Amino acid sequence: MEIIKSSLETFGYLFYLVNPSKHMFESLDQVPDYIAKTTPFFFTFLILEQLILFVKGWKRYRINDSLVSIAQGVLMEQSKLFLKSLIIVHYIYVHENLSIFQYENSIFTWIVTLLALDFIFYWFHRASHEINILWAFHQVHHSSEHFNLTTALRQSVFQVYLHCFCNIPLAMVISPPMYMVHLQLNVLYQIWIHTEFVGKLGPLEWILNTPSAHRVHHGRNRYCIDRNYAGVLIIWDRIFGTYQAEREAVAYGLVHPIKSFDPLVIQSWNIRYIWNRLKSASSVSEKLGILFAGPGWSPGKPRLGLAEEIPEIDPIVERERKYDPEIPIWLTIYVSVHFIIILILHAVMMEQQHDHQRIGLLGIFSNSIFVMVSIYVLSKLLEGGSISSGPEIGRCIMLFAIDPLGRYPIFSSNLQVIYFNRILKIFFLISLLFWMAKIFKSIQFLRNKKLH
Repeated sequence: MEIIKSSLETFGYLFYLVNPSKHMFESLDQVPDYIAKTTPFFFTFLILEQLILFVKGWKRYRINDSLVSIAQGVLMEQSKLFLKSLIIVHYIYVHENLSIFQYENSIFTWIVTLLALDFIFYWFHRASHEINILWAFHQVHHSSEHFNLTTALRQSVFQVYLHCFCNIPLAMVISPPMYMVHLQLNVLYQIWIHTEFVGKLGPLEWILNTPSAHRVHHGRNRYCIDRNYAGVLIIWDRIFGTYQAEREAVAYGLVHPIKSFDPLVIQSWNIRYIWNRLKSASSVSEKLGILFAGPGWSPGKPRLGLAEEIPEIDPIVERERKYDPEIPIWLTIYVSVHFIIILILHAVMMEQQHDHQRIGLLGIFSNSIFVMVSIYVLSKLLEGGSISSGPEIGRCIMLFAIDPLGRYPIFSSNLQVIYFNRILKIFFLISLLFWMAKIFKSIQFLRNKKLH
């Protein structure tokens, strides 16, 4: 009975449903890792959603797009292995040195923190759409042409750190433990609203950010642009005039789709676009406009550009135009299995990231490089075209060179897990031989072609 109660309580974290009196802490060490605790629930829902969509035959997800979205989330979490302290260290400094006064732990403080953090998120999120240099990072989250739970994971590597700096004013009155509780719960709430399975929620649409409201936010229909910036409470959009109810079917993604699964392209596309515009700008004022006006701005236009320049979209037609390179079924299966392996390695790394004495900084760094290289190579395989065996051969050899799983305590003491590690190496060896055979076959084909 206690297990069921505990599971239900953990499940509630995904919806900000908690008992405030149980989530007030005196030190940061006492604050739970809410995100880690809810990960099993999230991935259970994610798998169920994908299976239902597959069984129903709805063209509302693709394995390739979903894998790429998950990959962006892994990249963002990998960055935290080295930069996580930036999320809280500046907050602690301001709180200890510049705080005006400090609210004591109470229900009142808990509610004030919820409202204040969500209010700041609204304005940061709005700025991330209306200021081009911030949009350069935030566009990663909007780059998927689908809308499902994996879309929630498609995040910029850098934006999480920019967001935390915007929360500094809270440090003058709110303690770091209280801040970290709400920072996590705010993020978790925003995961479940990335779905098409949940319709409108009646009176809750007036108060909360819901899947319906967030579908509008992710739309590239003209009526959806620059709308519904809320994190948890939609009241901010209603107060500041950015609310838009869901009307006709929504086409998701960017106004000008990236058409790539390359993680480097997804993460940096708009940064390179801004750079190219800056190089051709003829004045300082134009350069400043390119950086700090909206993405649709150009000289002579309003700060946010002209709404009539946003192309009208037929969502039904757009569903057939989504970026979906054709690759053999065997390659989709191959990439999917290898992605699962990378997710397991990533999970182990995040679970034991603080065990520096056993793993060593060099071990953490080399394993992280392997994860990032794997994401890049596997994502490129999903793009099809002329499939290059070389990078995948190099990645397979890299696994044997760094032995990533062998570095972790749970993979060096448990006999069953040692066997798993060996099976993994055999799998990578088979993968290596397969791609080498493909290269040999290609060479033979070219030789025969020359002879004839």
